Amino acid sequence: MFALLLLGTHRTLAAEGWQVVILPDNVQSVPAEVSLYTDINLTITRGLTEVLSAADFSVHNGRNLNLPDCRLTNCSALTPQQIREAAQQFDSSLNLALLYHFSAFKQRQNGQANWHFSLAGRLLDLDSGMQLDAFESLSRPNDMPQNCIAECANHWLSQQLAILSQELGAVLGDKLKALPRRFDYQLLLQDFSLTELQQSLAYLRQLDSYVSDTLIREYANNRQWLQHSVSREYQYSSELSSAELGSRLAHFMDGNGMQVNITYQQTQRQFNLQRRATSNLIWYGSLGVIALLLLVFLWLLVRRKQAAPAYNNSENLNPHNSIHNQADDLVVDDNKPLQNDESAEVIHTNKPTANSRTLWLILLLVACAGFYWSYHYADLASPSAAIQPITKQQLAANTTEQESTATEQTAAEQLATLQDANDWQQARTINSVQSYQYYLNRWPAGRYALSASAALKVLSDDEVAWQSAVKEGTTEAYQAYLSDKPHGLYQQRALQRLALIFKHSQQDQKLKDLLALADYYYYQQKNYVDARYYYQQAAELGNALAQFQLGQIYAQGQGTTKNERLAHQWYQQAAQQGHAQAQFKLAYGYSKGLGVSQDHQQAIYWYEQAAQQGVLVAQYNLAYSYAQGQITARDFVKAAYWYQQAAAQGDADAQNNLAKLYENGQGLAQDLSKAKSLYRQAAAQGHQVAKINLSLLTQ
Repeated sequence: MFALLLLGTHRTLAAEGWQVVILPDNVQSVPAEVSLYTDINLTITRGLTEVLSAADFSVHNGRNLNLPDCRLTNCSALTPQQIREAAQQFDSSLNLALLYHFSAFKQRQNGQANWHFSLAGRLLDLDSGMQLDAFESLSRPNDMPQNCIAECANHWLSQQLAILSQELGAVLGDKLKALPRRFDYQLLLQDFSLTELQQSLAYLRQLDSYVSDTLIREYANNRQWLQHSVSREYQYSSELSSAELGSRLAHFMDGNGMQVNITYQQTQRQFNLQRRATSNLIWYGSLGVIALLLLVFLWLLVRRKQAAPAYNNSENLNPHNSIHNQADDLVVDDNKPLQNDESAEVIHTNKPTANSRTLWLILLLVACAGFYWSYHYADLASPSAAIQPITKQQLAANTTEQESTATEQTAAEQLATLQDANDWQQARTINSVQSYQYYLNRWPAGRYALSASAALKVLSDDEVAWQSAVKEGTTEAYQAYLSDKPHGLYQQRALQRLALIFKHSQQDQKLKDLLALADYYYYQQKNYVDARYYYQQAAELGNALAQFQLGQIYAQGQGTTKNERLAHQWYQQAAQQGHAQAQFKLAYGYSKGLGVSQDHQQAIYWYEQAAQQGVLVAQYNLAYSYAQGQITARDFVKAAYWYQQAAAQGDADAQNNLAKLYENGQGLAQDLSKAKSLYRQAAAQGHQVAKINLSLLTQ
């Protein structure tokens, strides 16, 4: 084996399928008739998830990735970068974002109302930020049954939304399967020769799946004897999965005789190709053996030359003759031959000394070359060491040390600088208008004065924008603040206000829908059973009108058994919320003991509450009670006052009784002309007693 590939093929392929996050495109505006019953976004997301998961796609919910609530903010403003960063916090390798938009409307044709649903989607590539595709699915569902109450309507809408989302999911699944898949990898090639690196890169580029490559950095460039070693990191894009690419690399390395360890880090999507150290050892060992053999050969050659003069003349075995013959060829001065003794000395001393010098010169050159290569390349950083960058803390420490070394400050200056830095750090930590203003007041020419002024300006603008949003108090105002001030101090408050508005608007819309359905069944269909069901739901949500209507139904026994006790309970809840008619009904119930023990004091109290809100019957009954003194102490002044209120609304009984008080001077000054006028008004409405009183007064 020439390469070691540590990859789990099936697991990797499964993990590298399309990973999609599903988000609503913007804040939904859906007709009340359908928004009442179910969480539309949840139903659509669930339907899309089921279909895409069945097609082996990994699907994520935006709520699980801590993304903004699309019911409150406009998710169409989310950038691919924001989505990808949110996913990375949860160790999720998202590839795509599916943003959908649901719309519904009812079309009336030939006297019949038909629903139309639309679910549109757009697919974003989170790596490139580009929109890959857009599509839409239309549906005309079967109309909601005529007498369909809440459970029925909820089931109908959920079924229609599920069908629509499944249709869109099927279309999306087919498009994703046909969409070319692109994977981005980090390729780290360590300790390769330039030739090997160029061959590897050329091989990767000629693959059919090749998309692009970019050189990120080069870590080391070493020359060791005859070998040139390089380590580089590339950004490589391909349509191959990690298992396929790793297999191709291993096959190529083995086929070209490169001893390489290949590992893959799934989280970083990084291939590490490490040239094995054994190849360098073999290379250096081979060079060492060759050098040793060369030295041995030179040593033997020198020894042979040293021994050659004693035996190189086979014809004259006498050493003296040999020396003499050789000496004849040697000339010193004036072409005189050397003496035998001198010649022998030259032969036995001068030649060996020259050969020894040559040998020592070769050894010295080899040693110098070794020292040169060792000195020149021994201190070069390894690729793994070069990968580690200098941290910000180290850089700050180095910068501070250099500044302190370069500038000699006095003790007072150093203390002022330290205090300035501490105050600035405290101002940044508090991060408020007051903290930055305090810093500027203390250090108007401080080192961070410009930064403090800029921060103060940002916070002041933020405060103005927030107060403006609070003053308007609308959804649009808070959303505008979130868009204009993405890093404002009031982001969380704005989201809380939006959530509260959204909750109230949802509840208001639901109450409106419930009351509309209840009134439809109560007044038009005379279906008191279904009307009571919807009034009950609205009443339990705290709606006073529904509580009053429910009291009426139980008091009159409409669609149910008559129950004065339940009627009293619902009247009381509505009365406590200020419902005028409920207050009158409650007062009447206390006065007559209907569904509750008789209590005249409570009756007077609730009559007054209703009378103050202009309930004519309550005004008359209250005046009558004060005039008669049966359930409370007699008081003609109060009786006259409330008779006047009821008479002003045209009540004939109140006009007649008020005229009698004017005639007798009870509770107000006697005034016969006003008495006659009031008698005439009541008589004109057919009041018989007023006619008699008027005739008696005019006699």
